[in-house]
Amino acid sequence: MNGSSCSVGCGARGAAAVIRTAALVALSFLLGCNLALAQTAPKIVSVTPANGASDVSVTTQLVFVFDQPMLTWVPIIPSIPGVFVGNLDLSPAESVPSLNGLWSEDGRTLTCVPSSDWPPNTRIRWRLNPAGVLVPITSESGVDLVEVSGSFTTGAGGGGGTEPALVASTPSNGAMGVAVNTPVTFVFDQPMKKIAVIGDAVEWQGDGVDPAKFVYSWSADGQTLTCSHAGGFPANTVIAWTLNPESSSVRFESETGEALPEGTYSGFFKTAQDGGDDDCTPDGIPES
Repeated sequence: MNGSSCSVGCGARGAAAVIRTAALVALSFLLGCNLALAQTAPKIVSVTPANGASDVSVTTQLVFVFDQPMLTWVPIIPSIPGVFVGNLDLSPAESVPSLNGLWSEDGRTLTCVPSSDWPPNTRIRWRLNPAGVLVPITSESGVDLVEVSGSFTTGAGGGGGTEPALVASTPSNGAMGVAVNTPVTFVFDQPMKKIAVIGDAVEWQGDGVDPAKFVYSWSADGQTLTCSHAGGFPANTVIAWTLNPESSSVRFESETGEALPEGTYSGFFKTAQDGGDDDCTPDGIPES
């Protein structure tokens, strides 16, 4: 009787152990599947200039948009033929300029700003994460971008149009008693490239003014740029600005590729002492 009871009890416990083991295996499998789904390889959803584009301005920026956030602390490193395999390969290597890679705040847009003009009438080939790359471009979830490539062909040089000009700004130059929550707007005489990462294309000066707190937005026609300082400007403070300063790595350009003159347009205004609007704004035009 005891032997029979032991056999039944031991058998039941053994079956329960098998079921628990099978459940753990199934759970591990499901977790692994979910992890794999959460770590899909990143992809490029758009690139500017478009792959195969022709007659591209020699001053254009190379912009990549990804389908998911990327690790923005990974530096963009160009390859050195025969020496080093970077995460950005450009050819013809002997004539292309160096590029400064800038990530958007959400980690989905990479803007590569050339240090000088692209060579004219040239087919430019690019590759991200070429074979043998030492520091790959990677998603936030830790998955490397699979090698991707494309090309575009530049035009004869220059943008083919007249250089853009700033025709108005608000608050007007020299304005006093400006409300701290007033956005700054710049109006241009022609459509501009709607660069996603403004960076240091606008140089801001003023006690308590943080360039990282600015939120920028373009009008549909590309002629007006609105700049809002999160939390408002500090009160009773002179705020100064300069467009395309000499030290900028990002440049304002027209849609035709002509750069806004370097360091030509600047201005200032002073916020109200109590943060409100003192209504002491004089008429004015951008200083040039």
